[in-house]
Amino acid sequence: MNRPHHLLFLALLAGCSSKQSLAVFNNAPSVSISSPADGSEFDEGTTITFEALVADDGADGELVVSWSGEPHGEFAGDFQVVGGVARLETANLEGGFNHTISIVVTDKGAESAQSSVTITVIDRPDAPEIDLVRPLDDEEVVDGATYEFVARVSDANDDPQDLVVQMRSDIDGVFCDPLVDSGGEARCSEALSVGRHLLTYSVSDLDGYVTEATAYFTVRSKDSDGDGYDSVDYGGTDCDDNNSSVYPGAVEVCDEIDQDCDTVIDEDTVCTDDDGDGYSENSGDCDDTSSNVYPGAAELEDAEDNDCDGLVDEGTPAYDDDGDGYSERDGDCNDDEPAQSPAATEVCDGVDNDCDFVVDEENASGCTTFYYDYDGDGWGSTSGACLCSASGYYTSPYQTDCYDYNASANPGAISWQTNNRGDGSWDYNCDSTQEKERTDTGNCSGAVWICTTTTGWNSGVAACGASASWITGCSGISCGKSTTSVQQQCR
Repeated sequence: MNRPHHLLFLALLAGCSSKQSLAVFNNAPSVSISSPADGSEFDEGTTITFEALVADDGADGELVVSWSGEPHGEFAGDFQVVGGVARLETANLEGGFNHTISIVVTDKGAESAQSSVTITVIDRPDAPEIDLVRPLDDEEVVDGATYEFVARVSDANDDPQDLVVQMRSDIDGVFCDPLVDSGGEARCSEALSVGRHLLTYSVSDLDGYVTEATAYFTVRSKDSDGDGYDSVDYGGTDCDDNNSSVYPGAVEVCDEIDQDCDTVIDEDTVCTDDDGDGYSENSGDCDDTSSNVYPGAAELEDAEDNDCDGLVDEGTPAYDDDGDGYSERDGDCNDDEPAQSPAATEVCDGVDNDCDFVVDEENASGCTTFYYDYDGDGWGSTSGACLCSASGYYTSPYQTDCYDYNASANPGAISWQTNNRGDGSWDYNCDSTQEKERTDTGNCSGAVWICTTTTGWNSGVAACGASASWITGCSGISCGKSTTSVQQQCR
């Protein structure tokens, strides 16, 4: 009388168990912005780093991440989760707004989570602008000449005539505080002292912001010998202003005279050690303009043949020691081994052959195909990767697992099961059939007190997982049936 209710209870129990098993593989991710704190303030133009803590049942690389802002809109970029953290760096948030920054993380099962933070970006006034009109960089005048210095200024918030301009020299100091006209020009006529001046023009606005611009300006002394160089007596660089063949840059000759005014005599000639390294061209110096170059010198990474042996940069990271076409500077991770270089083929040998900082990566020469074994039963699905050794879920040499979410379901399964494997099927041994453990039907027949008993199902073969009446014997005048309740198992 109670058997139908009993069967209903078992069916409901099996259904609940199945749902709980499936739910393990579809949990939604979690995400929380940990930095910056809600309500933080930043100056406009500041680079702001947003960090969010992310957790999910799957791997980081399976998550899809998007960042967006209000009023900014969506941020462009290929955002990733690395070590459980997702990041956004931006300096492009407009000042004068409260920005709500949001992150959405979606897992491979299309489950998603979101987190937001609101910050304030403070608008800052623009600094004034200044351009040097006169002099142009490295202009020259003769000593005693009056020169008109000109600057042009502007500001986004203030009138030109409200701006303050100052002109100064690193030699003479502040030499002018000109007024600015309505067109934004400031002019000043002065005669500066002899020398090469670093001029600095500055402008400040009513908010106290200051902008500067610089240029070099030379005041030359008189040139007595007409060689184009002023005498050192007048602040010039001509070391002999009575000899037109002596001046800075003149060609040095072997005559014990300092033609080029560099205080070194006869340099740049084959008879003199021009660079002071103890060797001249006559004694084997292959570059007498560099003190780092001479016979026996230590080789440096400078694109020069320092030791004059006909080789450049040998023994340094810039030299291809193993002759494979790559030096350490070119990315060769082992310049003593020609089989290792950025152009080499990765081989399964425990060595970073192609110098990409990954050893024995996927598809390396000599790799073995391992199949994705999610449930760890030793049987993989059809998803494979050619690896030098098993890694992660790619551990199985087989790709014949018919259901990779249940470790009891695989081609080697022999056990009978009372519940489906998780997707409604009882095909645990992957033979494309759902075999029933008990297929016999029972019967009781015969004369008085003489009964013939056939054990089996009382009324038809029970379905997989279902419980039904099973005949165990017959007895009595009318051969009455003895039965028990049996649950059908399948594989």
